[in-house]
Amino acid sequence: MALTAVILAGGQGRRMGGVNKALLPLGDEVFIERQIRKALPGTNEIIVVSNDEALNRFLRDYESVRIIADQYPGEGPLAGFQAGMAAASCADVWVIGCDQPFLEVSAAHFLLDRMESGAFQAALPVIGGKPQPLHAIYRKETGLIAESLLKKGERKLLALLDNIPWYGVDERQFAEQGISLNFADDVDTPEQYAKASLTLKGVTSFMPHTDRSDRFRRHALQPEEAQRLIKEKVRPLATERVPLADAWGRRLGDNIVAPHPFPPFRRSGMDGYALRTEDLLQATSEAPVSLTVIESLPCGVEPRHPLNAGQATRIMTGGMVPEGADVVVMLEMTVTEDRDGQSFVQIGKSVPVGLNIAEIGCEIQVGEALLPAGKVISSGETALLAACGYADVPVMRRPRVAVLSTGSELLEVGEPLVPAKIRNSNAPMLASLLREAGAEPVMLGKVPDDASEAQQRIRQALRTCDLLITSGGVSVGDYDVMVDVLAAPDVKLLFNKIAMRPGSPTTAALLDGKLIVALSGNPGACFVGFHLFVSPALQKMQQEKPLSPQSFKAFLGRDFPKINAYRRYIRARTELREGTVWVLPIGDDKSSLMTTIVDADCLIEIPPLKEGLERGHLVTAWKLS
Repeated sequence: MALTAVILAGGQGRRMGGVNKALLPLGDEVFIERQIRKALPGTNEIIVVSNDEALNRFLRDYESVRIIADQYPGEGPLAGFQAGMAAASCADVWVIGCDQPFLEVSAAHFLLDRMESGAFQAALPVIGGKPQPLHAIYRKETGLIAESLLKKGERKLLALLDNIPWYGVDERQFAEQGISLNFADDVDTPEQYAKASLTLKGVTSFMPHTDRSDRFRRHALQPEEAQRLIKEKVRPLATERVPLADAWGRRLGDNIVAPHPFPPFRRSGMDGYALRTEDLLQATSEAPVSLTVIESLPCGVEPRHPLNAGQATRIMTGGMVPEGADVVVMLEMTVTEDRDGQSFVQIGKSVPVGLNIAEIGCEIQVGEALLPAGKVISSGETALLAACGYADVPVMRRPRVAVLSTGSELLEVGEPLVPAKIRNSNAPMLASLLREAGAEPVMLGKVPDDASEAQQRIRQALRTCDLLITSGGVSVGDYDVMVDVLAAPDVKLLFNKIAMRPGSPTTAALLDGKLIVALSGNPGACFVGFHLFVSPALQKMQQEKPLSPQSFKAFLGRDFPKINAYRRYIRARTELREGTVWVLPIGDDKSSLMTTIVDADCLIEIPPLKEGLERGHLVTAWKLS
C-alpha cells in the first residue's frame, strides 16, 4: 500500500511556553527524529510541514525527508494539513503530530484498511468518544476541502470532519488488533512531557535539544574531502607475476620498459625487391634497369648474402632486409624475367632511400618506457607485451573486497517474494562493479538487523580481505546497525555524512588499518556511492590512474526542475548530437530506484540551486568507469 506520512511540526505550543516541541529531547533523540524513525518503515515518503528555521536546519541533512512550508502561515493545524496534502505524492496520507511520543505504524495501517472498506475520505481514532484528527488517515483530495475552509477563516482540523465522510475506530476495535491505545497520546503540557520522558527513560529537562551527542550525530563533508580521506588511507597492494595469457584485465604492477628495440631487425614493409637506390639513379620507363636476383626471402628467414652493385633480393612483407639494401621496391613496380636459369628484375623508376623499410628501433627503442604501473592490460597492451617477450607479467594483486548486506527485510535472489520483504539486489550489483574495477568480491551474504552479528562478520572478513563494503544500515532508523558497528572503540571513523544526494549517510571508517565503506541501502544511492568513493580506493590499491572519475562538460538533455540544498549526482547517459555532447537523466531522480542504473554511463553533477535547470544548460558530468 502506498502511503505518504505528513508530520505537522510548525506549531509553537502555548502551554509549553512557546517552545517548538519538535526539537524537545525524548529519550536519546528528539521528538521529530522519533516520528521520522517510527514512520519510515510503513510509508513511501515523509513530508514535514514546518515554518521554523531552527527545525528546518536540523532536518536538512535527512535524505528521507521533504520539508515544506505552510501556504497559509499562522493559520493553525488546518493550514499545515492543507500544505501536506498538496505536496503528498500518494493518494492516501497519514497525518501525524510531531508531539505523539508513542506513534504506532500498525495503528495507521489498520486505519487505512478501515477507510478503504467503504466510501470514506478519512479514518480516525475515536478515544473516549472523541475523534482524534491526528494519527489519522486521509484521502489526498481532502486537502482541497481544507483549503476552501481556510479561505472561510477556519483553523481547526475538526472543522474538516464536518465536511467529509469518515470512519471512526474506537478503543475496542484497536484492542482486538492488539494495538495499544497510548499511540494517540500527545504532549501539550510540561507535565505530559515529563511523564512521556520518564516512560521512555529519557531526558526530562524542559529545554530544546540543540547540542546532541547521540549515535546519529553527523558532520557533513564535501564529496572531494571524503574522497581525499579515503585515498589517504589506502596503499597500493603487492605485485605478483602471472602468465601473459592470464593477464587480460589486470593492472600492471611495475613500469614496463623495452628489453630490446622494435623491430629488432631491418624489416620490409612490402612484398617486392630489396636493392640499392644507387643502382636506380639512371632508371626510366623507356630504359629500365635490370638487376640480378640473388635469393628469395620469406618471412622468418635470415638473408644469406649481402647485396652488391647490380643485385636484388626478392623479399616478403615482414622479411629481414639484407645487408647492403637501402630500399624495398614494391612488386607492382617491377617486371621479372628468367634468362638461362637466372632471374632478373627490371625497374623503370628511381626511388628514395629508406622507402618501405622499417629500421631497427624505429617503433620502440631499447629501454624505452612502454606501459606505466597501474595500466589495465587489454588487447593492445597484450600485443605489446608479447612483442617484447613478456611471457610472465608483473601485475597488482587483485583487491579482495568483502561485501555485506544488512537488513532483516532482505531475501536471497532465488527466494519467492513474501510480504514486507525485498530481494537483495545490491550485493550482486556490487559484485559486478567490483569485478569491473579489477577486484575480487568476497560475498559475506546478508545479516539481519543485529549489530553483534554484523560486527562479528565484519571483523572476521577483514582478517583476509583488503577492504569491506556494506549496503544498508547507515541511516537514522532504530535498526540501522552499521551506525552501532562503526561506533566501536577500536574503529576510527573517517566520516559519516556527505553533503550530497543521493547517499548522504555514506560512511567510511578504519578497522585494523583496513577501510570499511558503508553505502546506502537504496540501490541508486549505493551505485553512486560506489563510483564516487569505492572506485578511487580500488584504483589506488592497483596503482591505476586517475584516482577519481573523469569529468567533462555537456548539455543537459531535459529540464531538471528540482531545487537542491546540496550537490546532487544524477544517473544519466551520454549522447552525441551533431558534434556536441548531451547528457540525459534516466528516469526519476530517487535514490531507491534501480531502473535508473541501467544504461547509466555518467553522473550529472547538479550544484546547490534555488531554482531548477532548463534543457540545454551546460553542466558537469562524471564518466563512469
